[in-house]
Amino acid sequence: MGRGKIWIVVIVALMPLGCAFQPIGFLSSSKPLKSPQLAVDENSVPSIIGGSDQASIIWQADESDESAEISVSLDGVVWTLIGTVPVNDHGYSVVAGDLLLADGVYHLKLTTPSQSFDLGTVTIDKTAPVVGADQQVVSCETIRNFTLNAGTDAMSTVTYEVVSNPILGEMTGCFDGTDSTACTFTFDSSQLDDGPNLFTYRVVDLAGNRSAIGTIALEYATCF
Repeated sequence: MGRGKIWIVVIVALMPLGCAFQPIGFLSSSKPLKSPQLAVDENSVPSIIGGSDQASIIWQADESDESAEISVSLDGVVWTLIGTVPVNDHGYSVVAGDLLLADGVYHLKLTTPSQSFDLGTVTIDKTAPVVGADQQVVSCETIRNFTLNAGTDAMSTVTYEVVSNPILGEMTGCFDGTDSTACTFTFDSSQLDDGPNLFTYRVVDLAGNRSAIGTIALEYATCF
């Protein structure tokens, strides 16, 4: 009896490696992706935070028992850890007031045991702006132009917001969330002799910090 031959055919399916899906609008890792694969939502990374503001860094990730670390650095060399959370939390909330850091512009990064993400820079501004000196504006005309004593802030530009409007007249040209210091006050011509009008305001920086209240006393006087 002759012996038959048995042939075993092995079929190997080759699939491309490293084909991790990266959603549009998400930052890719600076290292080759390993498990867990993680993608950071670049739109969630704050550019400036201050006071008690809370900003959240959001990411998508595979299920994992790893942790993510969030660190900051002034020079990009020496890093300070500000938080550690499980990767499965899919985000980390940064509260400026809780950070024991001086105001400044910091590099920001997120790392896991297998990945590292450069998140750009974030400005931490926890200091309120300084309001300009109180003013007294006296006019013998019913329309008076004047320049507001400007507020200052070390970290950003400022705008001005109204706290209380004058009762006997109207302020225009400045305030209402603008950075203009060129003001025009129009006195109520029917009540010119009723004493000074008080106008109060605050200075607001880009981080949302607010100054103490400033006051402008506006008074009409008879022209001689």
